[in-house]
Amino acid sequence: MALPEFSPALPVPVMHIHSVDDRRALYDGGLSPAFPFTDTRVLHPPVEAMIGKWLVHNGCPGQPKVGETLRGKANAADASHAATRYTYAPCRNGTEVILWKLSGAGHVWPGGLQDYLPLLLGKSTTVIDANNEMWGFFARYRRDRAQ
Repeated sequence: MALPEFSPALPVPVMHIHSVDDRRALYDGGLSPAFPFTDTRVLHPPVEAMIGKWLVHNGCPGQPKVGETLRGKANAADASHAATRYTYAPCRNGTEVILWKLSGAGHVWPGGLQDYLPLLLGKSTTVIDANNEMWGFFARYRRDRAQ
């Protein structure tokens, strides 16, 4: 939805996982810091504005169902991290839009390889496992070839 001419014909189930502490892809939008040893910077749209576009496109309610905030395990490296699931549903054709809003984590794959390039990507997290969340989400949807 960040593309100016992007308008899918059908509603699209969406799951977005993003940390408010991501220093590479800024949650509130804006120009990212330059990549190391380059002048390359990326302009990111605000996450919630993009979610809002999907809500309108998919015909979702404006207010989400807010799930329980999950927290890192005590005495773990990510003990101070948190993740909250915001579910916008029901939407057109039975779709939904989900936002996992994390705090404490950097530009990392939640539940993935820990402490990978922390100076570049920020802190790793295990507060959720992105693989499991995505599989559970996409396993609920099917698009027939005829559509």
